[in-house]
Amino acid sequence: MKRNELQSKGVDVLKTFNNSISTSRLYPPEAPQVTAAIDRGYKAIKAFLRTNRELQFALVDDIPYLCGAPLHQEVLDSFPNLHVYRQLRLLGLNSLRMAADMDRFTFNQLLAVFQASVATIKDKGGGVEYITSLGLTKYFSLQPQISKKVSTTATHGAKGVKERSLLKVRPELVACLLGQDKRPLVIEDLKKKIVVMDTGVSILAASIARILQGIREKKKIVAALEFPKMLLRSEELIEQEKKPVMARQLAHLLIPNLKDSALCVLFCQDFSPSFGAMLYDDLITELPTSRMKDVIVIFREQLRRARSRDAKSALVHILGKSMLKLMNTEKGKLFLSSEKAKSIIHDGERERIKIRLETGLNGILEGDFQVLESEELIEALPAGILAIRKAEKKDCVPKILKNLVVYLGQKKDRGNSRVVQCLLQTGDGLVEEGYVAEAEILAEPFMLLAQRASLGPDLFEQIIQFLQRLMKGCWKTGSKDLGDKILLLFFQIRSGQIEKNDQLKTIVGQVQDRGIDRVSLPQLLADCLASPKDETLSYRLALQGPVAIRFLVDTLIHTEGSIDRLKIIDLLTYNSRQLPAIIHEQLPKHMPWYGKRNLIKLLAETGKAEDAQAVLGYLRHVDFRVQREAFLCIYKIGGPYRKRLFLEALDIASESVTVQIVEAFAAFCDQDVATRLGVLMSELHNFSEPTREPLLLALLETFGRCPCSASVRAVQNLLDSKDQKMFKKLSRQVWDEAEKSLHFLKNDLQAMKKKHVQANQLRKNAMKQLGKKNKPTISQRVITGLPEEQVIKNLLSKGEQAEAVKQLMLLIEQRARARNFLQAQQLKEWLAEIEPKDMTQVLKAGDIIAREKIETIDSGHLEVWNKLYDALTTQEFSEVFDHLEHRKYLTEEAIVKQGEVRNALFFVNSGEVKVHYKDEGNDFFITTLHSGDIFGADAFFEPSVWTMSVASIGDSNISLLKADTLQRWAKEFPKLEEKLLRFCEQFERVESLIIKSSRERRVHKRHHLGGKISTRLIDSRGRSTGITADVAMMDISQGGLAYKIAIDHKGSLRQLLGRIVQMDLPTGEEKNSVTTVTGAIVAVRKCKDDPDYYSVHMKFNDLLDPQKLYDIIQAGRIDSAMNPQS
Repeated sequence: MKRNELQSKGVDVLKTFNNSISTSRLYPPEAPQVTAAIDRGYKAIKAFLRTNRELQFALVDDIPYLCGAPLHQEVLDSFPNLHVYRQLRLLGLNSLRMAADMDRFTFNQLLAVFQASVATIKDKGGGVEYITSLGLTKYFSLQPQISKKVSTTATHGAKGVKERSLLKVRPELVACLLGQDKRPLVIEDLKKKIVVMDTGVSILAASIARILQGIREKKKIVAALEFPKMLLRSEELIEQEKKPVMARQLAHLLIPNLKDSALCVLFCQDFSPSFGAMLYDDLITELPTSRMKDVIVIFREQLRRARSRDAKSALVHILGKSMLKLMNTEKGKLFLSSEKAKSIIHDGERERIKIRLETGLNGILEGDFQVLESEELIEALPAGILAIRKAEKKDCVPKILKNLVVYLGQKKDRGNSRVVQCLLQTGDGLVEEGYVAEAEILAEPFMLLAQRASLGPDLFEQIIQFLQRLMKGCWKTGSKDLGDKILLLFFQIRSGQIEKNDQLKTIVGQVQDRGIDRVSLPQLLADCLASPKDETLSYRLALQGPVAIRFLVDTLIHTEGSIDRLKIIDLLTYNSRQLPAIIHEQLPKHMPWYGKRNLIKLLAETGKAEDAQAVLGYLRHVDFRVQREAFLCIYKIGGPYRKRLFLEALDIASESVTVQIVEAFAAFCDQDVATRLGVLMSELHNFSEPTREPLLLALLETFGRCPCSASVRAVQNLLDSKDQKMFKKLSRQVWDEAEKSLHFLKNDLQAMKKKHVQANQLRKNAMKQLGKKNKPTISQRVITGLPEEQVIKNLLSKGEQAEAVKQLMLLIEQRARARNFLQAQQLKEWLAEIEPKDMTQVLKAGDIIAREKIETIDSGHLEVWNKLYDALTTQEFSEVFDHLEHRKYLTEEAIVKQGEVRNALFFVNSGEVKVHYKDEGNDFFITTLHSGDIFGADAFFEPSVWTMSVASIGDSNISLLKADTLQRWAKEFPKLEEKLLRFCEQFERVESLIIKSSRERRVHKRHHLGGKISTRLIDSRGRSTGITADVAMMDISQGGLAYKIAIDHKGSLRQLLGRIVQMDLPTGEEKNSVTTVTGAIVAVRKCKDDPDYYSVHMKFNDLLDPQKLYDIIQAGRIDSAMNPQS
């Protein structure tokens, strides 16, 4: 196909591809315009590639090229915004080449690259790093496929011409000199311009570049007819006295700016006119001797290839004639003489090395490693070993390699690297020639080197490159297990399981991503889907890094079948560390609804709490299935952000999802949530009629679980509005639920105010009455000690059993809502005794208790303690969970006090608690415990006095398990205690914490430090609490410092323990020369020499740098000298 015709078709494809990019940027990803534009772009490119094999976009000296030729200005002007070439500039890349094997996955990735913003490219580390991370390096090039041109406007380049700064040359002048533009005005202009030295040289250079470019496009070396004609016109136009100077300057320009291959083509041209002969001689004169050698080598190789195809071809004639002419020059003859002398020497040297190599190989075979002290032998070994293998001496090669590996293990000095390099070259040669079985001998030693040795980046990269090639060779030849071991090594290094610095991790990533076989990924996935239980296949695909992960994500997006979708999600969880970032990148892009759903489900499986924000907007997606998945994702991974996200979601979510959000709030409703839900209830008229009743029921359920004034007010307002027209169609169930919720709320609020004082008194009185009788009756049993229980007993004594059962059902639900499942279960048993013949209410009570257990588990408790619960059977889990007591503690509220006998195990569900102890009148801070920590194991398993105190730092939720349950477990669940003990052993015991705390206070030398400093208290997130104090410094060490402060109230002492303090310490005479230190207060003691003050001891979060410590001490001394009163 002619070049012009090919480019014409390429322009049509360029327009379609450019439209795909611009449409994707202009419209939201879900827009149908985006779908259509992307589909058109992909189909247009595939249709072009089916007939033309490749499509290339390139920048040559910043000029857009398409299909190997420059785009004309009128074509460029037809594009309002040419994204393709603008993005290439932004990426810092020179060409994009698409081949026939490009699939839709690759096209989507390429499209993402051309849609990437400046910020995205910068975040990835630049264009090269970005495309490398996507595994697209084979499609892009840092160097243009079409070489740069001599002139930036006159011509369109020649192969090998390097970039240089020249005078601008108008294209029509070049065309005129080549005989292509015969307009009189242009001819006259050429005559004027070519006689000016600098301009004339530039015109001639540009013309030669144009001719060389034309030859390159033909893809074969020819003697261009235009060349002698161009020289002849030049001879006619250039004055005789200027010809020698112009020829010399032209040669001086061309030689450094043409590559050796381009010079070879140039020397094949006809330099027949006298000006041409001058130019030829000057080119030889300017050509350095070293480059003469390189040009002759190219001539010989081209001639060898041409003769192998057709010994009598025109190409053989041209090359032979041109090389003979070159050899007959003075430099050519000098090269031949030098080459002959070197050949004589080389033949003798080669024979000597051959004998030395044979001796060395025999020595290695016999285990004589002294021969390896010769660097010459080590350099010759790779070629020698490969020659032996090619000679079919199969048994020798493995033995040689094994002995070399033994020698490598023994060699510990710097000569080690020479042996490593030798083995690497040998291994590469064996793999390249297909002798993978022999190369496998080197796998284990090089894997150990990569894993354990401290290697420089260059040598490490060579080892990784060899292992990458060996891995692919193993997979092809059947040694798949070894290939999988190498893959696992790469994964362990990239994921941090094997400790390596960032530079070495990057090297592994780049080598693996560049070398991945993208074409094999679809078949490998098909094999995984066909054999879903084959873990080996799954690992082989999933561990191949970001490129494979992106391929799987892209496939997941377009997978609608549930079986394949779940398997792909399972594959992706094998290597989930990089997933959230890729999901965030892919989510906004256009895809079918099930693609969004699949990505959100994947994020729910692999994301963290901070990832939940990304799916908030999908609660208003057009497809409810996507909305539902987004809701589940936020609920599952939202963690500490769940409440905020769901509150935000109430403003944007669809009606159906809004109902689900309200139901979810039941697990963590508080005053803020209840207030917002009250506003939602007042906006009920904005919802459709079918949604109103389900939404109201969900609101009432949630309000009933949140005893606060906002809940009472909202439910009461609803009951007061019962007669409004809008509520006329509501069923009786709504009003029953409203009355029940209000009943629970009032009871709960009343119980909270009384702090169980009345309950305790009732329990004592009842127990006294029980002691007076031998056999208690049903009415005398005490379960909760609450007033409602006494009311039920009174009703039973009066014979009002139906009302008593009704009130008992309410009390069962109330205790279950309060998470006191043990009491709820006992009340249910009481109910069974009251109505032994009718089990309807008993079954209903059981359903209520079970429902509340599920609600409790959904609230996040199961997420925190999933490792413990996963180890328990269903019965053991129920037993533990039923006996847990859930409590809330306020700021600084004591949970356990030192000296108490309290045999219980404490589980920190949320918040933070501090552990401290008192010694000789002083309080010492030990540590801070967080969500997921356990304390109290010592007193739980072996009854003892608490040797420490525990208090809540802020609001915290604690579950406790009393030790008396152990006696019951001994018979019914004999393995449960052992499982719980084994789980508790993961946490540090109290005694070791105290000993550790004591030792840490004595590690670092203290230095006296004077002066006054302003301190500030900060919270656990590093934010200021607004509390500051001016203190007097006492001493400082690398690990912490001490200062004096006056404290009026002794109650404040304990509150300081565990608090985080931050201060700026001077490090020089200048005001702004400071070092900021942060740490926790670990002890507060009364000063013996000054009873009005206390010493506060602070432990730094990080050890202080010795130089900074010195600067702080010196600055303190200067300050003390200048301000002696301080």
